[in-house]
Amino acid sequence: MKKYNTKNINETRRVAKDLAKSLAKTKPEEKALAVGLTGELGAGKTTFVKSFVRAMGVKKRITSP
Repeated sequence: MKKYNTKNINETRRVAKDLAKSLAKTKPEEKALAVGLTGELGAGKTTFVKSFVRAMGVKKRITSP
């Protein structure tokens, strides 16, 4: 299990994009993944999800998950 603690919005976005890129490179049978996001209100959970989904190629408007 890996844990990330980001200190600002840019770090959060970078981690999300890096995770999405790494997942995109894996074989289909290895793509099962569970991600748990914890943090107080305003901690960046939605920012992470939006950045991750964008990096996976979703073009639609993304609201709070």
